[in-house]
Amino acid sequence: MQDKLLPDDLPTIEYAYNVVGKYLYPTLEQWEVTFMQAADWRGQIAMWGCLSIVFERWCRDSAKTITEDEKRQFVNELAGLARALRLTAKEIDREMRDQH
Repeated sequence: MQDKLLPDDLPTIEYAYNVVGKYLYPTLEQWEVTFMQAADWRGQIAMWGCLSIVFERWCRDSAKTITEDEKRQFVNELAGLARALRLTAKEIDREMRDQH
């Protein structure tokens, strides 16, 4: 567990919280704790920064007005994708270690 986040990471964390994290956690502090608990916290920060950009583009480019419920549902789908990516990366890493 990471005791504290680096100052350079905080703008990305805050940006991602304001865009997507607010749909998953009630406070920025709770959102930050999830990164501190992650083994690959820097990768998680980068991934959520990218997913936030995807979310913003989806909202901007949508042909219709997107409701808050639709936004929340899409963010939950992104969170599921993020979990799957973490598991896949761990499985690949474990497989590579087992081969050597």
